[in-house]
Order: sequence, then structure tokens, then C-alpha cells
Amino acid sequence: MLQTQQVVDSPFCIQMTVENDQIVKYRLLEDSHAVSEALAE
Repeated sequence: MLQTQQVVDSPFCIQMTVENDQIVKYRLLEDSHAVSEALAE
């Protein structure tokens, strides 16, 4: 994080729904708490 000069190791997963060779829906799952904590310090 540039604001706090901290490095965050945050696993993530992207879930996609594909129909007719196009992405019609996606969901990004991440540890947003870890990111929030890194920004707060």
C-alpha cells in the first residue's frame, strides 16, 4: 500500500460465469480485511 508503505499478502479468487464464449458474470473474492488493516496502520 503506497499510503502506509506496507506490503500485503492477500490471496484471491476470481469466479466467472461464461456463456457463448463471453464472461457474463464475475466475482472477486479477497481478504479485504487484510487490505483494510494495512491501510489503517
